[in-house]
Amino acid sequence: KTIIKGLDFWCDKDFIGDNWWNNQIGTPQTLVRIMLVIGDELPKNLISKSQEIIKRADINKGGSRPGGDRIKVASIAAKNQLFLNDQIGFELIIDIIENEIELVDWIGNDFGYTYSKSNIGGSSGDGQCSFGTFFGYGRLCHDWSESDQYLQWS
Repeated sequence: KTIIKGLDFWCDKDFIGDNWWNNQIGTPQTLVRIMLVIGDELPKNLISKSQEIIKRADINKGGSRPGGDRIKVASIAAKNQLFLNDQIGFELIIDIIENEIELVDWIGNDFGYTYSKSNIGGSSGDGQCSFGTFFGYGRLCHDWSESDQYLQWS
């Protein structure tokens, strides 16, 4: 009951922050987690209001730039497709995530990232998901690389 009251308050106020990150990543990420855990127990109108906010994690918006937060935004959108049981939408977004992952020796090598080898302290190690290991993307890479082998649609 407390979660429903809090979520209803948040959705009714529909807080928009000055920083795009909160609007397109932070809040949608939190709400999609709520949907995955207890979404089936929420009133339909609250799910609809939450979906309006979750869908701000849009892979076609400015914050979802290649080499930037595109994997984070796509991850939120993919998890939302899981909640909505939309297999086709989920698979389209997973393709976007797969196409964003590049094997590089270090950030900034050949793919136009803004970080150079000298200002991150050298090599990232094995090179897998290297652009993310320093900025929180490593967990996202792990989430989706692990889940792909276990995820099956029923």
